[in-house]
Amino acid sequence: MSIILALLLSTHTVLTEGATPMDSVAVTLFQDRIAEYVTLRHQSTHWLSLKGVDPDASDGVAFRRALADTIRLARRRAQPGNIFHSAIAPAILQLLRSELAARQPEERRAIFAEVPRVLTLRVNDRYPAGDPVATMPAGLLLLLPPLPPELQYRFLGRTLILLDVDANLVVDVLPYSLPRYP
Repeated sequence: MSIILALLLSTHTVLTEGATPMDSVAVTLFQDRIAEYVTLRHQSTHWLSLKGVDPDASDGVAFRRALADTIRLARRRAQPGNIFHSAIAPAILQLLRSELAARQPEERRAIFAEVPRVLTLRVNDRYPAGDPVATMPAGLLLLLPPLPPELQYRFLGRTLILLDVDANLVVDVLPYSLPRYP
């Protein structure tokens, strides 16, 4: 299984014209950091269950808040780039920019119309309450390194974020990922 995963990661390439393939070492490091986060998340979930926090009570709202608080405490020193590390961030930025530049202006406007406007955003912030969760274009998702089901790529303002969907928690940020298109 680990050999298959290594082969998949080493063959992960960017498919857009003008973009360069993501370095397999950078993707592997990114995936390792994602795996570390998911392990911490599972440990937090287990700890909460031992403390008697019921994931089903009140539609799970209290559990999701407690999960976010537990993860935030465990990652209190988390900084931007802990997961979007310096070896992969430039490749992701180049990929996003080249993919968006290749789209028609109407398509770009449609993508940007869904993106909530946020002035400040930090690692460990909650996703802003009331703001829509803009969907990522499927074409972009196919080009980015895959994520486990607990995490999603999202745009918030001009920033690409990793969002923990259950904890509603910003796990990492890649500022200025989106250009200033209309």
